[in-house]
Order: sequence, then structure tokens, then C-alpha cells
Amino acid sequence: MYEKIGPIEILGDNSSKVPFCTTLLLTYNRESALLECGAGFDSLRYIKKNYFVRDIYLTHHHIDHVWGVSFFPEADVHINPFDFEKASDIYALSHADGMLAVQDEETFQIWLKQQENRHFGDKTVGKRTIQPNRKYPLDEPVEIAGMDVQFIHAPGHSEGYTVPYIEKYGVVYVGDIDLTSFGPFYNELESDIADFITSAKKVGDLDAKYFVTGHHKGIVSQQEYNEKVVDFLNVIERRHEKITRCIRNGISPEKMIEQGIFYWKEQIEGSILRKKNEVIGIYKHLQQLLQEGEVCTQFVDAFIREHIVKPEYLKW
Repeated sequence: MYEKIGPIEILGDNSSKVPFCTTLLLTYNRESALLECGAGFDSLRYIKKNYFVRDIYLTHHHIDHVWGVSFFPEADVHINPFDFEKASDIYALSHADGMLAVQDEETFQIWLKQQENRHFGDKTVGKRTIQPNRKYPLDEPVEIAGMDVQFIHAPGHSEGYTVPYIEKYGVVYVGDIDLTSFGPFYNELESDIADFITSAKKVGDLDAKYFVTGHHKGIVSQQEYNEKVVDFLNVIERRHEKITRCIRNGISPEKMIEQGIFYWKEQIEGSILRKKNEVIGIYKHLQQLLQEGEVCTQFVDAFIREHIVKPEYLKW
């Protein structure tokens, strides 16, 4: 994908499918800055060859948004205050995403080894951690490459998640509020379902012409965003209802992760990451159901005993 809006170039290889993400290149005179840094190998090589990137601004710490930082060792790396220390600490990241809670020690050590050089299918994107050296303020203008960018705090996908808004050019980078058929991703301990819903709706009120997603969809109008985000968020309720039906139909806590709530059983097998995502995602919904009185404490406790190896790490 390649689009240009004023001085903003929008890039993303292979429709910005994971492990890539849409990246914005902001240019002023001879200096440039990036919003996100995971556009893909071709796009990042193009940027490196043709521009001097002085600054990189990241919305959050997820690897598909940060892995390209190593292409630009001379750049200052800015991230939100919640992720500033977390992004460089693999144990903090593993706590935030739930891996520490879910995995036994042997599997966790395998996972740690994999984080030294992450693979997604045939794509190798390098080390999971980065070393940011700047924090940007939330919800106030920051001058970047000659234009004001406001990093709107929009938690839910992660606790520090931000949405960059460039009012002058009518551009908002909605990122992982990406409107895909998979639906919202909140399968980490630091994620929050209610916050995700609130943030996704709040973003739709921004006065912007171009809503840029981080994956797949590309650029949509404000009207399209607000229409599509309804179906996107409805996926949450469908998951919620499916878990409720499973409980009512006698599915045991042990078998709950085999019901295709987020991933099918075949997708989970052999994947440390997807199994963790399934467990944490269901756990998030069970916490809601517990508050709603739709599930008993005994069922939730049994799910934790079955799938959470270190429950002390469930606290966030």
C-alpha cells in the first residue's frame, strides 16, 4: 500500500498484514519522522534509502509496530509513558501480555528464546524488545516534522495505546482499531474490553477525513469508520454470547479453550502465542460474566486452575 496526503506518506507491504503494520512517514524540509515502524522490508528500505529519519514515534509496544526500529539506529525513539520502561524489558512485556501467567517454566524459557529473533511464518523480524529514549505527552499537540500531532490516549488494545491525530491534514491513525473481521484484540492482561469499546467509539468523533488502519483495510472515511466499527465491536458480544452458551451447555473449564472463541483448536495446536491469547481472551470475558452474574465463581476458579500456571501474575 502507498498513499500520500500532503506531506504524509502512508506505507504498508502486503496490505499491512501481521507482522507488518501501516506506517506514516512525515517529512519537512530534509528531515523526516515515522509514526510506527513496521511497514515491511520493502517500505523500510525505501524510507532508509530516500529519507533521513530523525525520530520514530510508536503508538504502543507490540512487535508488529516496532520491529523496524533497528533499520534506523540514528533515530530517537519516542513511545507513550506507559510503555517507556516496559518496551525494553522482556519480563515486563511477558507479564503485560499474560505469558508469565499462562506458561510453565519450561515453555516460558522456550518462549523467551524465541523473543531473541521473532518469526511469523517465513518472516523474521528480529528481537522483541526495543530501547526507546523519549516519552511523548498524551492528549496534547507535539510538533513533528513541521506539523502538530496529538497522541490521543485510547486504552483497551493495550494500556498505553495511542491514536495519532494530525488535524491539519485530516488524518487519524486508528492503528489496531483495524476494523478487520477477526474483531478487536484484547487478549493480554493489560488489555481491557470496556476500554477498547469506549476508545473505538471516541476515535470516531474526531474531525478527520482519513481514518488509517494499522492492518488490512487501509484508509476509510469518517462515515465508513463509524459504520464499520459497529460490526467490528459486535464481534465482542458474539464471543461473549458463545462463551455463555458453552457454559450453559456444560462445556468444562478444561475444554473451553477448544471452542473456537478466538482461534480454532487447529490454530492453537503448536502455537505458544495463540494458546496464551485464547486463555487470556476467555479469562477477560469470564471476569465480565462473573460481574454480570452469568457464571459462578467456582467455574472461573476452575478455569484458572486448569489454564493459569502462575496465578500471581494475573494481577495487572
